[in-house]
Amino acid sequence: MSALDHVWKRAGGFAFPSEYETGGPDSGTVTHHGMSMRDYLAAKAPISLFDAMQAAGLGCDLKYQLQHQTMGDGDLFKAHSALCYQWADAMLAEREKQ
Repeated sequence: MSALDHVWKRAGGFAFPSEYETGGPDSGTVTHHGMSMRDYLAAKAPISLFDAMQAAGLGCDLKYQLQHQTMGDGDLFKAHSALCYQWADAMLAEREKQ
């Protein structure tokens, strides 16, 4: 499966595809596929860092976590990213039902 097929079939297609003509001696059509719909939805997920802290079992006091260094390196951001992509996957799955 090509990279383009993967984005189209597994990631919901492209969010902002575009094509334009170039001028001059190297004229032709340039295609930009943009980001995948999955990446776009994950970036727009309404999930806060506090939601991610609770989901990762880190509590909800960010100041305490930072002062006492109870979080592992990058744990909070890994949890946040995972939740955002789970939300995006659920959105794409629901769209497939339509």
